[in-house]
Amino acid sequence: MVSTVLVMFLLSQKYVYYTKHEEDTIPPSRYMYTPLPNTTWIHFNDTDFRYPIDTNMTELAYRILRNETTDISIINPHPFRYIHNPESLCSSKRTNSHLPLLILIKSSVPHFDLRNAIRRTWGRKLKKSPKYEMAFLLGYLNHHQHLIDNEHYKNGDIIQEDFIDAYWNNTYKTIMAYNWAVEYCSIAHTVLFLDDDMFINPYNLDIYVSEIERKEEEDVYSGVLLEILTPIRDIKSKWAVQYQEYPYDSYPRYLAGSVMFVSMSIVQIFKTIFPYVKYLKLDDVYLGIVAHKLNIQPKETPHLDNANLRNFTNLSILIANHGFKDSNLYIKTYFELFDHNA
Repeated sequence: MVSTVLVMFLLSQKYVYYTKHEEDTIPPSRYMYTPLPNTTWIHFNDTDFRYPIDTNMTELAYRILRNETTDISIINPHPFRYIHNPESLCSSKRTNSHLPLLILIKSSVPHFDLRNAIRRTWGRKLKKSPKYEMAFLLGYLNHHQHLIDNEHYKNGDIIQEDFIDAYWNNTYKTIMAYNWAVEYCSIAHTVLFLDDDMFINPYNLDIYVSEIERKEEEDVYSGVLLEILTPIRDIKSKWAVQYQEYPYDSYPRYLAGSVMFVSMSIVQIFKTIFPYVKYLKLDDVYLGIVAHKLNIQPKETPHLDNANLRNFTNLSILIANHGFKDSNLYIKTYFELFDHNA
């Protein structure tokens, strides 16, 4: 049944993937896109944005959530299966159906040390409270899988599907996260999506989550807001996007993928619409496009810093700071700032 919150909210407002079996035979060039000849980029404006599928996405979401039929075809399927799925994470040992915050952390498969650093620091602190649950989001790499299996059996906090764990598949990882949250943790009021190199101040996070609860906010879609960003066209760049992927000269406003807060009501709407929005490998830009098509406005959350270690000396006043790629620095900084027994 569609929730009243979801209905009220809606009333107000060629894919590439690699399966695990292909991983060992994919040449590096398969991760790159071939540039087209010189092309005239299309000027972006809010009122004439035609990213596929070009339809009224709010109306489509409303119809799908009400189990009404639609003749619109899926263009962004998600044909992957779970390798690890902690499906009881949000229900086991919980005495009620109230979960203020679910934390889902995008992590690269080889980042064992960073995941353990999080488990030893703010993750352990927050897990002591019934207000929080946390899991890591992974793709698949064959030569690491036995280690991931052991990690999950020990900690029970790995969500993993069988797409290849590569930067170009981050959007698949994000879609996996939204799908999992709706299917297995819909009791969460808000979801915090993070990268594994984000340093979290658990005390300031707790204050922010309590404020969301106090205000009974149901339409949170906030983080580090990025505006008027031009696509990078140089194929040597990690963030290169070619004309056939995205023909416009700028992106819609979007939230940095490293840290964002999203109400479950919006997570549900996004999850419903993902199959009908053309895949783009930059996950944060993709979410911005989906939000734009749904007329959902991204907002800035104070006390988040997406720049690498820029506010290293001001961590006590931040909720999150980006750039902690060294697990030893992560742990050392945490225990210097906070109680050693936290």
